[in-house]
Amino acid sequence: MGLEKLTNHYYIDPTSNNANYIRILTLVNELRIISKKQIRDFIAFENGLTKNTYDKILSFLVDHYYIERIEDYRYKKSVIYYITKEGVQFLGSPYKVPNNPYYNIEHHLKINDMLIEAFQVIGRHPYLNSVSSERRLVFEAKDAKEAKGRIYKVPDFDFEFLSPDDGIDIIWHFEIELTLKSFTRYSKRIIPHYLNMLDNEYTAQDKIIYVVPSSSIQNKLQTILRSFEESRNKTYTNFIIVHFDSMAPILIELSQDLKTTIGNEELS
Repeated sequence: MGLEKLTNHYYIDPTSNNANYIRILTLVNELRIISKKQIRDFIAFENGLTKNTYDKILSFLVDHYYIERIEDYRYKKSVIYYITKEGVQFLGSPYKVPNNPYYNIEHHLKINDMLIEAFQVIGRHPYLNSVSSERRLVFEAKDAKEAKGRIYKVPDFDFEFLSPDDGIDIIWHFEIELTLKSFTRYSKRIIPHYLNMLDNEYTAQDKIIYVVPSSSIQNKLQTILRSFEESRNKTYTNFIIVHFDSMAPILIELSQDLKTTIGNEELS
């Protein structure tokens, strides 16, 4: 229910003897950097592997330089893997090779954790069509004709919900925040950017889910958002600021609302 939604733009022959090798390699490529524990969690969504098979695959990928490993400082008995040039080329992937796998490593690993949690909660939603990683979103943005030579900010990951019968396409855009930025940065750049995306780029049903690590950051962001709502005389109910610990119940609630939204669209 999880990995296939994230890697559905790759073809992986399920009858191939190398299928599990390719599945794990595409996962590492899609997320850029990932812990061994996180790989195990993603693989478990579909069909788990025995420990021996799992270790054999990772060892093979490391030995053939498709991925590299570094110590996982969060889980002392585990390691972190990142994609290499050889791995990207083997897959024929359009993604760039990470220049510095240590850059912003805590943020990338936390994004993976929250992505896993989102899959656990709504991975079996009947309207979930695909999940896009940050690397996929960056590739899509840069591949647009008008985007050549420009840098675009993209979400940390997207969940797309699609109802084939009526063509409804709803996207939840996730942003994972770890630290409190300056008031100026939030009020002049970050919050205005998201509100402009909601006003001009996203549909009325799309949502931005901004996930933060503390109630202090949550309160500050909600206060800034409220000031924009007052100045614009508009309520942004589809900009949702949520604490890490509250993400799961919020997603359950939103997924139930999603069914109602789709039902209402069918009646309109």
